[in-house]
Amino acid sequence: MKLITKIFRRNDWYVTSKYGWRNCPFHGKEFHAGVDYGTHVHKWPIYAVNDGYVHIIHNGNKGYGNYIWIRYPSLNISILHAHLSKISVKSKQKVTSGTLLGYTGKSGNATGIHLHLGMTKIGSSVWIDPHSYNYVDLNSRKDTIYIVKKGDTLWGIAKKYYKDGKKYINIAAKNNIKKPYTIYPGQKLIIP
Repeated sequence: MKLITKIFRRNDWYVTSKYGWRNCPFHGKEFHAGVDYGTHVHKWPIYAVNDGYVHIIHNGNKGYGNYIWIRYPSLNISILHAHLSKISVKSKQKVTSGTLLGYTGKSGNATGIHLHLGMTKIGSSVWIDPHSYNYVDLNSRKDTIYIVKKGDTLWGIAKKYYKDGKKYINIAAKNNIKKPYTIYPGQKLIIP
């Protein structure tokens, strides 16, 4: 599913400005480090997509206006939600899938009500196109998909299989490591 569908909890959004180079009404030719999503001129609620925490909150009337950064360690991404009319969370607050973060708006340099969505990997300053990111709802596939971590490092996702009556995982990101583990659907698997 598109990340924005998970954030809005609806699919009647539309793209008003893509990621990449564009002619900005405020700055002329510039690199647009995110995607602007239209909301039919309404202030829609926006929601957290997974377990994470509020990293930065900013209130202002220039640039991105009112914005928040949410970090999702299990997904290894940070998401910027900008031009908000209202922020409903506090700094360092823990969030879960479905936590109300705030409402779209037109604070800062904006010509209308929308959501500017930006994304980076945690610890990186390199922007990623959030519209190209497909969110995989692990809870909807909990019979086969697991988040695999080693300490704080996300390795990828794994699928389970059975051999000789034992449950195994196959971690595609780590050269098909095969070792028996007792794991449960949706559980974070910590590799020693």
